Amino acid sequence: MTTKKSSSTSLVMFEALGGIFGWIWILSIPTSIVLVVLALFFSWSWMYVGYSVVAGLLAKWLLRGFRDNHERCRLEQWLVNTHGYSKEDAYKIWLIAYGNGGGDGHSRVLSMHGLPKETLDKLVI
Repeated sequence: MTTKKSSSTSLVMFEALGGIFGWIWILSIPTSIVLVVLALFFSWSWMYVGYSVVAGLLAKWLLRGFRDNHERCRLEQWLVNTHGYSKEDAYKIWLIAYGNGGGDGHSRVLSMHGLPKETLDKLVI
């Protein structure tokens, strides 16, 4: 029972932190534009532009990390609750879905939610 609660808590935490860093990233874009204009026409320091760009890039990187962890928790919770996998097997399926090949692992993980148990069993073995 504590596993289910901790998974729910992790889902909420990853969602909240991803949202916070998502908003920081979104707000850094117009802030950077305004700071470029101020630096060009009003002799403001270009360091402010650099700080804003770095903050936006860092926020975007953290947003992706929290989004991926949120999807991992959701997939593991779905596999454990719906198909009866152990947490270790659910984690193996996550690694296969997310790390197999190049490109966007996020879309591969989302497409796994509809797969039948027989197909998922082949991934674990």
